[in-house]
Amino acid sequence: MEKFADVNPARIGLNGKAGEPVKAQVRITGTSKFPFKIVNVKASTGQNIRFHLEEIKDSKIPQYILMVENTMSQKGRYVDNISLETDSRSWGIYSDLRRYIMSEKVLSITEEDFMRMKAIIMDQDRDEAFHLIKEFVKRLEIQQHKGMKSHLDSR
Repeated sequence: MEKFADVNPARIGLNGKAGEPVKAQVRITGTSKFPFKIVNVKASTGQNIRFHLEEIKDSKIPQYILMVENTMSQKGRYVDNISLETDSRSWGIYSDLRRYIMSEKVLSITEEDFMRMKAIIMDQDRDEAFHLIKEFVKRLEIQQHKGMKSHLDSR
């Protein structure tokens, strides 16, 4: 099967901090062999995104820019899919959108941690690198849980 369009990137991740604007663009470029027009754009849920499609008119081949913006203001995750319907019976374009809004995490690196990282790089020790990352993740999780309150705290 011949390629009729290039979707770049084919998958976008809108990663950012809660409350800050997060946007992404996708360029859809057709070929002269298979010309098409995009006639409809829709999201599977569309609950946490706003999107807009612009056609690039001065191009000899079909070109579009799909702009996607997050509308979710609180911390969380979602996944959505954007479908682009063309005037060709044979072709439809599918774009996958993944969104993660995270609070900022800060990891304090001790002098010992730094020395271990340098040794891992010098030795190219993948197993030790994996263990160190696991330790970092565990420390971040402990930090995160310190700020959470249990329903048992009120007793």
